[in-house]
This record gives sequence, structure tokens and C-alpha cells, in this order.
Amino acid sequence: MIFYWAETEATLADMFTESFIRGMMLLQQAPWFGLHAAAGRHLTISRALDQHKKDYFFQQYEELIHLNDYIIFDMGAGAAQDMLSFVFAANECIVVTTPEPTSITDAYGLIKHIVNNRPDMPISVIMNRSASTKQGHQALERFRQVIRQFLNIEIRKMGALPEDKTVSAAVIAASAICTIKMKKLPFSKAMKKWSIVYLEDKRQTRAIKHRFLCPKIKEAHAGAISMESNENHFCYFRKLT
Repeated sequence: MIFYWAETEATLADMFTESFIRGMMLLQQAPWFGLHAAAGRHLTISRALDQHKKDYFFQQYEELIHLNDYIIFDMGAGAAQDMLSFVFAANECIVVTTPEPTSITDAYGLIKHIVNNRPDMPISVIMNRSASTKQGHQALERFRQVIRQFLNIEIRKMGALPEDKTVSAAVIAASAICTIKMKKLPFSKAMKKWSIVYLEDKRQTRAIKHRFLCPKIKEAHAGAISMESNENHFCYFRKLT
């Protein structure tokens, strides 16, 4: 996983430099649940970044892909145009938005851009900071209908997460919300619920693919190297909060 607040000697930016040899140098053992963290908060990508450096990044990243079940890019709100080539190289996109009009507009714009460049990319949406579960699902359904009407695609409604002040405090403190102390919070329970649903859907989809399609190669976008899929996932989380 990639957290902007993680502190390591090397960051993702070093993976664009050919003097940087091993992607594993990025990883730090996170203090919970067997996760690994890679620092990304100092990552800035120039508009002048050439394709050679991008290709080198993906070559470094391939090492990490084969060592992890899921790799999550937390891009934060307002991801710059320069980052979109990495979004397009993902296997899927999970958009985390809120019922706020500005957040919905931002999410719509991002999905439109993805559809125009990667129409085959699976897109799921989570409605965060909902006043209630009912209102969250209603907002999510309205958003799904708008996407279907104007972009002519189907997005996957992943679920709604409730507004929770404790979560805001955890974000400020850069601490996990899924600790024993916080696992009984409504937000944590909802997150666990939708995570289980997501993983179960993945297991079923994977079983079907391995039985009938047996895909072996996933091609990255814009000339980046091809990467074996196997059971690994190169995921993109878009947080609009």
C-alpha cells in the first residue's frame, strides 16, 4: 500500500531514477495486518517526464506486483493530469467520493476521463461521509444513473460509508481506523462489510476467469511494459473527500 504520510529512506519518486535498483527498498512493514507501506507524499511528477522514465518505473514496479496480492495507489483528491498514465495502467479504479456537489462533479470528471482513455477499465464507487446508510445509497444510485445516462457505462456501486468524526481524527493522526480500539465504530463495520463483499466478488470472478478465459497478460497503458496478471491486482483508489 502507498500512504502519503509514510516515512522511508526512499520514496516512489526514486523509482524513476535508474540509480535506484530495487523496488523492495521502498517497503516498510506497516504496524498492522501484514501490510507494507511505501512513501509517496513527496512524489511530484513533472509534465516533462519522458516515456523512458515512466517505463523504468513500471519495470521497477513489476517486482512489487509479483510479491503482493493487492497494490493500492491512494492518489488523494485532485490528482494531477501528470498522474493519469499511472491510473490508466491499473487493473481497476475505485472512486471514493462524497455527496457534496463539488466532490460529485470531480468524481464525474475523473470517470469521464478514464472512460475516454480506458473504456475497458472496471470502475467502482464508494459514497463516503454519508449522513446515513440510506442517504448514502440513494446518492450512490443517483450518481450511477448519471454516469449511465451521460457516459453510457455501468459503474459498480461498492457501498456507502457513514460520516464519523473519529475517522477525521484518525486521518489527522495518521493512524489506522481498523485497529482493535476502533473496530466497533459504524465506519469500521461498514468498511469491513464492503471489503468482504469486494473480496468475495473477486474470488468468484477469478474462478470464472481461470476456468474459462485463463488470461495471462495485462497490457499497461501508453507504451508501458506488459505485466502478468496471475492473482495480483494493480489498483487505483481515488479519494475525493
